[in-house]
Amino acid sequence: MKIQTVIQNLFLMCDKKHRAITVLFFIVFLFTGLAVYKDYGISCDEARNRDTGLISFGYIFHGDRHLFTFIDRDYGVAFHLPLVMLEKALGLKDIPGIYF
Repeated sequence: MKIQTVIQNLFLMCDKKHRAITVLFFIVFLFTGLAVYKDYGISCDEARNRDTGLISFGYIFHGDRHLFTFIDRDYGVAFHLPLVMLEKALGLKDIPGIYF
C-alpha cells in the first residue's frame, strides 16, 4: 500500500470534530508559547555553542586556524554555524540581540 493512500485513509477516518479539536489545541499551544517565552532565559552552554559556531565560521570563511587547537572542535556545527551566519547577515553585535 502506498504511503499516500495510508495518509489519505487516516485523514478520512478523522471526522471534522476531531480535526477541529486538534487544530484548536495547536493554536492554543502556539499562543501559550508566544505568551510565556520571555519568562525563560538562555541555557548555561549557549556561549560555548556560539563560540563553536564562530570559530568554525572563522575557519571556513577567513582561514582562521584556531579551530585546530579549539577544545570543542569535535562537536558538530550543523545547527550553530547557520545561526552564526544569520547573526553576521543581520549585523547583530550585542549579546541580547544575538540571544533574544
